[in-house]
Formats: sequence, C-alpha cells, structure tokens
Amino acid sequence: MQIPIFPLPIFLLPGGVTRLRIFEQRYINMIKNCQQTKGFAISINQSTKKQHWASWVELIDFELGDDGILIVDVRCHQLLSINSRSVQEDGLIVAEVSSHPHWQPLGRNEKTAELTSQLQMFFRKNEDLSSLYKDNFIDDPNWVCARWLELLPINNTAKECFIAESSAVQALDFLNMVILEKQSEIELPIK
Repeated sequence: MQIPIFPLPIFLLPGGVTRLRIFEQRYINMIKNCQQTKGFAISINQSTKKQHWASWVELIDFELGDDGILIVDVRCHQLLSINSRSVQEDGLIVAEVSSHPHWQPLGRNEKTAELTSQLQMFFRKNEDLSSLYKDNFIDDPNWVCARWLELLPINNTAKECFIAESSAVQALDFLNMVILEKQSEIELPIK
C-alpha cells in the first residue's frame, strides 16, 4: 500500500490525537486527497530516509483558522513500517508501507490504575488537550500508557523504543518510574 508521509516531530501512538496547522500547498493537497489515500502517515524524523516507521492517521475534524491556515485534527489508528519511499514532483513523500503491530493488551493493576488517575487529573487541568479527546478510553491501560508516552517531554528518539510490539511492559515500567515513583505533579508543555 502507498500512503503520503508528513514529516513532523510528533510522536503519536494508536489512539493518539493531535492538531496540525497546514499551510504548504503539497500538504493541503494531501488533506484534500485523504478519502482516496485513507489518511496519511506522520513520520517523527525530519530526515525520512532514516525513519523506518510512521503513525497512520485519519482526519477527524478540520476548520479554517482566522489567519486562513487549515487546522486539522487527526487520530492515529495504526503504526506502519516504511518499506520504501519516493518523492513526488511537488515534494510530497509517498511511501510503500505495511502494518506494524503494536502492544499486546496490558492487564489492569495498581500501577495502571494510578497512571489512569494521574492522566485524568492532567486532562482536567488542560482543557485544550481534553477537547482533542472527545472519545477517550481511560479504562484501557494501553491507551493510558500511550497517552503518557506522547505527553512526556522527552526526546522522540528515546520514545521510539516503545513502538515495538513487545515493549508494553517496558513502557509501563518506565512510566511507573517517571510518573508514579517521583510522586510530583508533572507540568507538561501542551503542543
């Protein structure tokens, strides 16, 4: 399958939502063609030659901003492996992709319950973020862990170790160490 690639420094796992401001014509055209391409992929590495995976996103909302710039909300529904890529005449990157499996389901336990509680508190304090997640799955430990990984202000390259199918337990252990054991409120910059 071929899909357009949008290189952006945004780490997004399945279920993650983000708001984009689109102003370059090649990306406006990409948005116009979303129906045909079934969305597009966001690649966190600006140099997509090094990137081997991407977040396949679907358009969930759009509007024209007061400044005339297109504002789109997208949700990641799957990770993709990038097999090969080419650049179109307008500079848009198109890649041949395949499915990249993500985490097996995590069970609920004390750690996941506390991470859930902390995330609910964080969402209540951040209305802009809450407004993006009209549908949230706060009772799903995988969803909660994925949102924390997206929100934490750490290097995207460091986050990449959590895209592997077998990395769910490591992600949970990492979040337990960073969020729960520190017992301090985390102030994260909102994107």
